[in-house]
Amino acid sequence: MAKPVPTDGHLRFRAFHQARGDALQELSGRLAGEDITAGPDEPAYEVARRRREVILAWGNQPGRTEDDAVEALRAAALAVADEGDEAEEEQ
Repeated sequence: MAKPVPTDGHLRFRAFHQARGDALQELSGRLAGEDITAGPDEPAYEVARRRREVILAWGNQPGRTEDDAVEALRAAALAVADEGDEAEEEQ
């Protein structure tokens, strides 16, 4: 069995990238204290830039440790996973 290549559009890679994006969206929203969403005429890349900016600013605060960052990302990823499980149960 051949190893899947991301450029093949394999479902697992799409699922991974979707989950990663969802977790980063959740994380940036938690750190900002509100959802970071697009305005009516705002391109998607601008929203992604703002989300990265929030995460980087939070991580660069004095005294912030790697463990703090891991804990925050893990909590966001688990929240996204829980939402996915709930959505599957509803179907």
